[in-house]
Amino acid sequence: MKPIGTSAVRQRRRGVFATVIACSLALLTAAACSSSGNTTAKTSGAAPGGHSSQSAPPPMVTVTFETDYLPNGKYAPFIYGQDQGYFRQEGINLDLKYGRGSGLTASAVATGNVDIGMVDSGVVATAIGKGEPIKSVGLYLGMNDFAFYVPNDSPIKSIADMKGHSLIAPPGTPQAVVAPAVFKLAGLKDGDVKFLAIAAALGDSSYAKGQGDAIGEAVNFAPIFQKTRPSRELPWVDVGYKMPGFSIVVSTSTLSSEPDVVARFLKAMYRSLVAALDDPTAAAAAYAKSQPTLEQGLVEPEWKLLIPYFCSDAQVAAKVPIGYQEASDWSAGISILQQTGGVPQSVTADSVYTNSLFDQNHVSTQACSSKWGGGSKSSS
Repeated sequence: MKPIGTSAVRQRRRGVFATVIACSLALLTAAACSSSGNTTAKTSGAAPGGHSSQSAPPPMVTVTFETDYLPNGKYAPFIYGQDQGYFRQEGINLDLKYGRGSGLTASAVATGNVDIGMVDSGVVATAIGKGEPIKSVGLYLGMNDFAFYVPNDSPIKSIADMKGHSLIAPPGTPQAVVAPAVFKLAGLKDGDVKFLAIAAALGDSSYAKGQGDAIGEAVNFAPIFQKTRPSRELPWVDVGYKMPGFSIVVSTSTLSSEPDVVARFLKAMYRSLVAALDDPTAAAAAYAKSQPTLEQGLVEPEWKLLIPYFCSDAQVAAKVPIGYQEASDWSAGISILQQTGGVPQSVTADSVYTNSLFDQNHVSTQACSSKWGGGSKSSS
């Protein structure tokens, strides 16, 4: 896999070569070439994606994007956006890969094995605290959406009750990286809960077969567990855990070397996200079609369960677009991780995120409102 910078340079060199040929041919036919070296495509009407009808689309660049986890309805907007042509209109050839845990995706971004990734925000702060050169450039979920699931007949009624019990926590996932901080908020100590380090690909199926007293997962996994091992949710917010949900991250080198490509990716992604929120059934259908091995009837509820988590209280109050990061959200979450020992004091909101590539004026932005989040998500 070529990092984004190498890919972009190669694409631009090709573009320059093509432009020279185009201009030579144009001279023979008395057509004009612009002084910037770009040909002009004439189309009727305003071009989608924010490009004017009098300008050529940006050069195509392959961008490798890795999710935090295995295929599920959460990623419906990416396939829906591809089908609608939103990434292509921004010059992005999207190479979608599926991760095996936020920690692993963060490392893949930091080392340049993938260009852009989706990572749980608590894992982002933890990784940066350990020296990983990454930064959040936008939010996918503004609110934390994690919970511990316990069987309906379990004696565990609260997170504090998990003392002496076991938790399935695949390495690199939020339930492995961030859960210790959640337990400390509930008054538990290191060692009170036994962590079962089962591979991400086997975690959910192992829980379904009866292994482990609990499992940590996002709220959109509820439909799966209700079919395989009927369970109750113990949301992390119940014990005061506050942190943005999932972040879109890039390496610091990519942030400085390819800001235009990252900005175009964000435009396409948020356009896809807003479209998927506007028509969740169509988005889920597109994703289900792309993943025939998934249980088709679960994809739409998996996607719809996340809709109330796209905006935090702070985002709703500020009426910022979906995805735009609020310093107060990051500061609150980082403070919790620092108090529980998960993140060093040197980590600050400014060191974790930037809004510099977020286009608040893009035509497809959607302002945060109570429709997309905010309010308590506690089980009480």
